[in-house]
Amino acid sequence: MTKIVDVSILAEIMKDKSPSQYYLDKETGRFVEITTKIIDAFEDDYYEHLSSSEKETLKVLEEIYNGSDRYVQIPKLTEGDLINVIQEIIESLDEEDELREILSKIALSENIKKKINYLIQNYEGFYEIWKKFYSDYAIKKAKAWALSLGFEIYEPEI
Repeated sequence: MTKIVDVSILAEIMKDKSPSQYYLDKETGRFVEITTKIIDAFEDDYYEHLSSSEKETLKVLEEIYNGSDRYVQIPKLTEGDLINVIQEIIESLDEEDELREILSKIALSENIKKKINYLIQNYEGFYEIWKKFYSDYAIKKAKAWALSLGFEIYEPEI
């Protein structure tokens, strides 16, 4: 049976900044979100307050905890990935563009996320640049990751 994964959803999960953990079911290609509420219920051994769908997700968490290799945790984008995105933006800019120098300094500094957010809010046109390059990067990373697990890629038309 061919395993197919929607790369656009996978890329959004990789970009997600929430404390939730996401897993990919290697048998079905289904995404599973394990929220902190479910993790807390599991750790506290108290499930009565969970909805029926949360209890189903709890079963997945129990499988993972018991060593099942059916599910693989989906990696989130890291600060190293942000540096890679910055490098791609720099390479696309003209040599004289002042944004090249600004981004070069950010890539070599600490608190990259904070500085990128500052640019998004204060540098005209940067939001659009960042959004395009960050999304494209996430798609490329999601594709490579899914292919490495033996999945075929589904890319919905946008």
